[in-house]
Amino acid sequence: MKPKVRYFIGNDLHLERRWTGESRPLPLNLGERVRLNSGGPIGLVVETGELVTIAWPGGEATFPPECLHRV
Repeated sequence: MKPKVRYFIGNDLHLERRWTGESRPLPLNLGERVRLNSGGPIGLVVETGELVTIAWPGGEATFPPECLHRV
């Protein structure tokens, strides 16, 4: 396990992060609600793999999973 990293901002704000080795995001699953990292409408995951296909009222689109986050 890696050491803690501490951040001090000003006199009273203290943030601490614990590193846990490999911290990869969990893969997206079918039916999950997601949004593009850049914003936009909420979509539904309809196909997964190397790329993720999202469906929303305007149609479907395919993105790399790094471009999406769960909502």
